[in-house]
Amino acid sequence: MHTEPSADHRLGGFQHGCYRQSLLLLILGCLRRTAHLVTIAAPYHGTLAGFFVKGPAPREIRTGIQFMAQLNEGAGILRRIPCTSLWAPFDGVILPASSSVVPWAHNQTFCAPTHADMLGDRDVQASVAAALRR
Repeated sequence: MHTEPSADHRLGGFQHGCYRQSLLLLILGCLRRTAHLVTIAAPYHGTLAGFFVKGPAPREIRTGIQFMAQLNEGAGILRRIPCTSLWAPFDGVILPASSSVVPWAHNQTFCAPTHADMLGDRDVQASVAAALRR
């Protein structure tokens, strides 16, 4: 007898890793096994900083490129699982910072002094832990 896998996986990601895990959920069909998605400083709508930093990874997350548009077209399917997006309004890497805000997620704002400080912020850590327990 075949049974569907339970939705017991909880995923979390930071910045570039957020859209990569979204790709895994969309392409590999892991969505039905995912109970919650938590993203920190995710460039859902790209970032202007991608134009100023060298390398393939920053190029992938530039604002307005086809790759980000295609990813966001498929992102609507992510509405099927609970998602928490944590972002900082003064983020110097995700430009504009509101690129981390998505209508289908529970968006939470934090005042971390820098982009990297989002990971070390105790309030962010507490929010991630609470979201992953849901």
